[in-house]
Amino acid sequence: MASLFVEQGDAMKTTVSGFQIPPASMSSFDILSVAAFIFIYRQVLDPLVASLKKSSPRGLTELQRMGVGLIIAIMAMVAAGIVEHFRLKYANQDCSHCTNSSSLSIFWQVPQYVLIGASEVFMYVGQLEFFNGQAPDGLKSFGNALRMTSISLGNYVSSLLVSIVIKISTTDKMPGWIPGNLNKGHLDRFYFLLAALTTADFVVLICAKWCKYIEFEQRSSGKQDEEKQGQTLIQNTCKTCSKDDPNIQYGFCTTSLQAAPASQCATLRGLGMISIRLIRYNVTDTRCNVKILLKDKNLDPYVRRCLMDCFELYSDAITYIKLAMKSYNTKKFYDANIQISSIMDAATTCEDGFKEKDDVVSPLTKKNEITFQLSAVALSVMNLIKNNV
Repeated sequence: MASLFVEQGDAMKTTVSGFQIPPASMSSFDILSVAAFIFIYRQVLDPLVASLKKSSPRGLTELQRMGVGLIIAIMAMVAAGIVEHFRLKYANQDCSHCTNSSSLSIFWQVPQYVLIGASEVFMYVGQLEFFNGQAPDGLKSFGNALRMTSISLGNYVSSLLVSIVIKISTTDKMPGWIPGNLNKGHLDRFYFLLAALTTADFVVLICAKWCKYIEFEQRSSGKQDEEKQGQTLIQNTCKTCSKDDPNIQYGFCTTSLQAAPASQCATLRGLGMISIRLIRYNVTDTRCNVKILLKDKNLDPYVRRCLMDCFELYSDAITYIKLAMKSYNTKKFYDANIQISSIMDAATTCEDGFKEKDDVVSPLTKKNEITFQLSAVALSVMNLIKNNV
């Protein structure tokens, strides 16, 4: 979906007073929306709903929150479809390339990005709390794995849906809904189709209103003390790591390590293995994402070459991370250091490849940054372990 938003923005008016606005930079409104709606939900909506519900001090339940997220997602797709409809209305149909072919300003995309961000706050956070809250302590990791699997399957289904729509809508005389030149297609119809599918998803979610929430017994005070100690260890470790290495962000370090349930009662050496496993998950996911991006037949040749280079780099990174796990388990920290450093270099080299040509936006910036940050955390934790031995 993000790539279609970028392509749509590229076909709109991207200049303001002579200043060129990169279409991919509009995703910053998505990030700002997420940050704003997290605050609004926690500080305004949740207390308000809790005060209105006399039977329970809780705000919206997890399923209700996911339902709100789906409704906002429907609104986002409708907004994107309306913008595309008017973009086509003011577009130059005879242009050979879509770039800046419409007089409609790119800032009309802001509502759809803001709505997508709001939808993510309600949907993904609701999913996370549902899987964590409805699974016993021993199965929380499995619940999180199911959540991540559902997101991964969603990405595959999204790619499959685009391929099916292109194949069905393309005929000898009609270029289809999503051609290379968007001015000759009907991307608005695709957005409306997504809105309809999301509506169907919402109807299915309504059927889950009979779901009965499971209340687990209160955890023992001893276990709560262990978790509190684990939180303190994570905070102290990340504080030291961010101080020793300016490349490490304290917030990213704590959030990443705390996301792993095993980190709540882990030792320093356990945190090191958790950080290495996080690298493995991200490297594998990035390689899979690159593979999906390479299936796009309308991909720019230069971007395709860069993605192929990244695919090879991350394929090698998978081998390095497996070796690093073995080296770490056998306390060969020097070897593990070299292998994880190679993964950092792979992420940097991948990102630098896109910067060699002007006006090229890397679709892997966020994933490369996460790989780099996780590798830096793992190296710093290993350094702490060696100093404590």
